[in-house]
Amino acid sequence: MAGASLPVGDFGKASKTGFTIGANLLLAPTSMPALAFRGDVTYDRWKYDGFGSSVIDGNTNTIGVMGNVIVRSSSAMAIKPY
Repeated sequence: MAGASLPVGDFGKASKTGFTIGANLLLAPTSMPALAFRGDVTYDRWKYDGFGSSVIDGNTNTIGVMGNVIVRSSSAMAIKPY
């Protein structure tokens, strides 16, 4: 996945629109048909814009990691929580 990353609040006043990239991995073991596991990793970067007459130059970077356990249901519902 990839896209624009919009800074908000006070951080948005000092930073320009940046970018985000990420990937995910889904593991669905056949031995456990009711469970699956998903992991996500993201990287964001924004260029510092400064306040007023500030001449500070630089970037802000973040890395995000998230894990999910997905419980599968055999019901015919169109929307299923995880």
